[in-house]
Order: sequence, then C-alpha cells, then structure tokens
Amino acid sequence: SINTWPQLAQLLNAGIQAVHEVDPTIKIMIHLDRGGDLASSRTFINNAMANNVAFDVFGESCYVAFQGGPTACGPVLSSLASEFPTLKFAIAEYNADTVAGGQCDSQLRQVNDIVFNLPNSQGAGAFFWEPTRDINAQNLGMFAFDGGTSFPIAACITQYDAMKTAYGL
Repeated sequence: SINTWPQLAQLLNAGIQAVHEVDPTIKIMIHLDRGGDLASSRTFINNAMANNVAFDVFGESCYVAFQGGPTACGPVLSSLASEFPTLKFAIAEYNADTVAGGQCDSQLRQVNDIVFNLPNSQGAGAFFWEPTRDINAQNLGMFAFDGGTSFPIAACITQYDAMKTAYGL
C-alpha cells in the first residue's frame, strides 16, 4: 500500500546508510519478486524514488513457475530500462527448470541475454538461485550428485564460459 511507503523507505534508507558507513562505494540493489509484472515493478520503483530511497540497481525475480521466465521478464526489464535510463537492472534470482541428463537448460542463456542486452549498459547481472537444485528441488540445477559429492554439469559451465566471452566480461 502507498500509505506504508514512508515507513518502508525509512527502513530501507537505514539499511543503506549502514552499508555505506562500512563502504560508501557499495552499490545498492532493491529486489522485487514481480519480474513478469510491469505495473507492479514500475510502481515499486516510482514509490522508492518518490520516497528518496537511494538505490543503484533494481533486481527482479525471473522464475518460469512464478514470474513467467525469460518470456515474461524480458519485456518488463526492457520497458523499465527505457523508462528509467539512469537505473541499472539485474535478475536477482532465476534458475533452470529442466536441467537433467548432463544437459543445461537454454534459460540460463536467455535470462543472461535479457540483462546483458539492455540498452546503455543498464544490465548489472543475473544471479542463479540455488545452483545445486531447482526451486522445487526436483532437478539438478548446475550440479550433479554422486553419493555425497556434487560436481558441475560440464554443459552448464561451458555455457557460462561462452556467455562470458559473448558479453565481453
């Protein structure tokens, strides 16, 4: 509710101040779990700005099951980047829903392409949530298991190496 924004802003700004007391160069990201919902994301950013919350990056969740995955999150981030050209954007959490059998889900590349192809270098990165399994703990994530030992799925690591090169990182 808009009526609670002054209180939320007060809490966020206290946290930001504490972080900057440790190191004023630390970038601040606020995160919303509405990656497929442009109206909610826009409203959140506008309210944060109207209440003087000093953040550098706006992060979104981008799960297939909850936000619609890259298909839904891509247009939202693209619109937000156009509306807020001085703001950086990140996908603060995503995972691959169908990694199995030594293969790596194409969502890994799709999500990162969304962020790294935003105009004016507004993409700040994408963060794979729980790489050892998916959100429902049904798939492998980016690691396979043999007994009590986990090891990376080579196809996933190779895909990240390819993205690093493609994005000039």
